[in-house]
Amino acid sequence: MLKYLYQIWGFFLGLLGFPAQRYICFRPYVMPVIVGLCLGITIHMMFAPFLEEGCDIEALQRAAVKRSQLGNTQSPKTKVKPSQDNDDFEARIIKQIPNNVTVDKNAARPKVTRPRYISTELGMKEKLFVSVLTSANTVDKLGVAMDKTLSKYVTKVIFFSSEKPTVVPNGLPLVAFGDRHSEMLPVHILRYIKEHYAETYDFYLFISDRTYLRTEKYYSLVEHISVKDDVYMGVPGLDRNFCALEGGALLSYSVMSQVLSKLDWCTSNIHSDNPSITFGRCVHHASQKFCTPRGGDQTLKFYQLEDFDYDADIDKLKEDVEFNQSLTFYPMPDDISHYKLHRYFCIVDLNETQHQIEAAKADIIDLSEHSPGGRDSITWPLGAQPPYKPVNRYSVIQWTYFTETHIYLANELTNIKELSGADKVDIANIKKTSMDNLNKKYPSKYHLKRVINGYHRFDPTRGMEYMLDLHLSERAKKGVETVKRVHLVRPLGKVELVPMPYVTESMMVNIILPLKPDEVALFDIFVNTYARSCLQTSEDVRLIVALLYPDSSSSSGQPKDPFAKVKTVINDYSKKYNTKGKLSWKALEKVKSDINIVDSLQGEFKMDVLILMTTVNMEMSPDLTNQYLNRVRMNTIKGKQVFFPMGFWQYKPNLIYNKKPFPASVEIGQRLGVYNTKSSEHASFYLSDYRTARKVLSTKTVDILSMFVTYKNFHVFQAVEPNLKLKWMNLTCDPRVTTEKYQQCVTQNVEGLASQHHLALLIYEHRNEVISQSNVYKIEPERNDRAQAGQQKSGVVQPPEPKQVHPPELKLHQVNVDPPPVDPQAEGMILVDPKKPFKA
Repeated sequence: MLKYLYQIWGFFLGLLGFPAQRYICFRPYVMPVIVGLCLGITIHMMFAPFLEEGCDIEALQRAAVKRSQLGNTQSPKTKVKPSQDNDDFEARIIKQIPNNVTVDKNAARPKVTRPRYISTELGMKEKLFVSVLTSANTVDKLGVAMDKTLSKYVTKVIFFSSEKPTVVPNGLPLVAFGDRHSEMLPVHILRYIKEHYAETYDFYLFISDRTYLRTEKYYSLVEHISVKDDVYMGVPGLDRNFCALEGGALLSYSVMSQVLSKLDWCTSNIHSDNPSITFGRCVHHASQKFCTPRGGDQTLKFYQLEDFDYDADIDKLKEDVEFNQSLTFYPMPDDISHYKLHRYFCIVDLNETQHQIEAAKADIIDLSEHSPGGRDSITWPLGAQPPYKPVNRYSVIQWTYFTETHIYLANELTNIKELSGADKVDIANIKKTSMDNLNKKYPSKYHLKRVINGYHRFDPTRGMEYMLDLHLSERAKKGVETVKRVHLVRPLGKVELVPMPYVTESMMVNIILPLKPDEVALFDIFVNTYARSCLQTSEDVRLIVALLYPDSSSSSGQPKDPFAKVKTVINDYSKKYNTKGKLSWKALEKVKSDINIVDSLQGEFKMDVLILMTTVNMEMSPDLTNQYLNRVRMNTIKGKQVFFPMGFWQYKPNLIYNKKPFPASVEIGQRLGVYNTKSSEHASFYLSDYRTARKVLSTKTVDILSMFVTYKNFHVFQAVEPNLKLKWMNLTCDPRVTTEKYQQCVTQNVEGLASQHHLALLIYEHRNEVISQSNVYKIEPERNDRAQAGQQKSGVVQPPEPKQVHPPELKLHQVNVDPPPVDPQAEGMILVDPKKPFKA
């Protein structure tokens, strides 16, 4: 055992670098090290108690005694927290508060309703509310003039009168209080605002209908006033401390809040002669403010008219700088002077805008020298968006060629068509604009003979572009002709958001399916997919199948009834799914249009409902149908908008697919179908809106789309709907309808067969088959033709001479085929007024 210990000791010393010998500790260089370690450990143990600081043995002992005493009296749940005092540790008992409060989980809790819009939750307000003080005698003239020149520029405008007029102008927002005391009108207006618009607007303007206001500039002035300022701004009246209502008085929200809190005092302090003093006293009592023409850092300029006669005074007034810079003018003698003054300032503003445009153009040209590319980097026309740059060859926007009479390759389905409708009006307008600009550049020099070539395209970044080659003749020099090329751009107008009411997706959809006798075979597929998509799910829909009997047929259940099978299928599905009347049929006769169908089915609906017209070739599935119906609910707005979705029409399957079986569902692709933009068979509207438009247009029974477009009081929304897929079927065109509708049906049958690509392949394959089958000629000789008889005897048969076939002559206007006299001379770009009609 000792032997092993010596070996381990030697191994350890070897690791430390010492030789492994028995008496290593007594060697002279090891002994001092061992003695030093022993002395150091001994001295540290002797002096360590005297070097400790901050350790009070007695304090520790007292604390230990207290802890032991508290340990006997303290409950198990009592917590002891040591004190932070450096002199002594004192325990502090923290008693646990018993939780005796019980929560009733079934009790009704207050429902927190959040605002619909984030602007409401953040307290954002509208800018300007205008109260116009009028009377029963002036509202039909001065009030109407004020409304036409004011309402479209401000956020909200309401007219107030102390008594109700005999005739209220159509569309004028008027509040009549029924109090004949006109001096009380300002107080009545303040009470009305307190009840309805106290927390809605940043500024409130009170103005008389005898004032002309340059509203656009006045609104701009208000926008530059901080909402934190206390504003009582306007035109000083007879009492210079108070604003005259004829010139207008503007209050900020802060001042308005103070005024509304003192309405009782205002009611008891009425000035019997002057409403402006009544209003001014009320404002001063509440806010201690007097009228001033300044608001924030903005100054209101006004002009008082005395015995104003526009025709006699305007020549002198238009030289007055103060008159041209003013924003309010009072008092106006009559509505005719109001309109004339408004026309004058419209011209002034238009000239000012044109000068600003010219100045902006000059700035663009001057600054272009410092930009990359210099003057060559400027896009024409100045200020317009640059043309769209295609990413690859597939995104190139093609130009469409046209002449004065025809348009070529307008789409992939037409090669040439005659100019008509909007296209014809658009090109006539472009020709006139081109000549107006040329005659402006070269005063009355040229006369237009014809349009040689024309090209147009729609650029989504800037608008409609045109290029015209014009054949011109000089007026002064007979026989002198030239050709000029002009480039025109009709820029896109300002994008506007159309405000629409809030719509939910919880409305029930009532589907009307018109069914003809030749469509019975497709009904089995439709009702089967309808059952899976709507009856087996929780879709809130109702289906009414309108059975359209021919005029010579009877709707009774005779053996010759073409819809006998359809009625049986509907009854079977109703019993199977217990639809409770949500699946039914109705027999109709002598139906010529979809209007007749809705007229006949109005009695089936007991209330105002959402109606959706559809066709039997619609493809239905749970996913597609749910998305489509929700889109119908959102896009159909009661009293505002009707919806006409444009579905994807599938081409005939055996023409677009090479192999069977054909796909069971409709596939969307460029060569597999087309969006049917000409059809209006799918429509969504509310029954009340239909009845409103039907009463006005009771004699016109073309179709539902034409009815709503003609009525013009509803927004007609047409949009491509990818979830509305229509299987191919051969349409039966009714000759009893109008020529336009009949031709539209025939065109749909022709264009809905296949794309030009597939039709060209079919023609090519058919041509090869004809050539392969015509290699042998058979000729029978005539009895009196000896030469042919001799050839027959000799066994030699010659093929007949081919007949010359002359294709039908394409008749075009002569001016479209004549070559231009000379090469066209390029002119600069011309901007077209975007407000004029054009084809988008």
